[in-house]
Amino acid sequence: MNSKITTFLLIAGIFSIISCGKKKYPIEPRLEYKSVSKQSMSQNGQDSLVLTFSYTDGDGDIGSEILDNIFVRDARNNQILASYRFPNEVEAEEGAYRKGELQLIIYSGCCIYNDTSYVACFPNANQPLDTMRYTVEVLDQAGHLSNVIESDDIFLDCN
Repeated sequence: MNSKITTFLLIAGIFSIISCGKKKYPIEPRLEYKSVSKQSMSQNGQDSLVLTFSYTDGDGDIGSEILDNIFVRDARNNQILASYRFPNEVEAEEGAYRKGELQLIIYSGCCIYNDTSYVACFPNANQPLDTMRYTVEVLDQAGHLSNVIESDDIFLDCN
């Protein structure tokens, strides 16, 4: 009787380890903000930084060969500043997931001045500095949107 229980527990333990070994990922792309290469820039596309994020996609269809599917927005007004095509380097097998890290070069936006209601790409003596953040979202081939990530504060030199 004791050997039957030991055998049962051994088999149950093996199945438990095998079933826990394969991690399940959601089919929607999942992004995690990592960093920006610098905290300040000159406005009006005169400067750039590198934004780094990691990604996971449970069904592996995050890449695209023909359409831009990474969208970078200005968090102050939700305006799209840039779009990129997610690299489709490796074809994922059915049910396979993709994960990794990606870096984007993003050019500076324009200042939004307190005394105006619009984005202005010209110097303003009343406000020499503005603060902004970038947001990033990815659309996979099946039309699933990722979560939205947001960068740290970026300081724009408005002069």
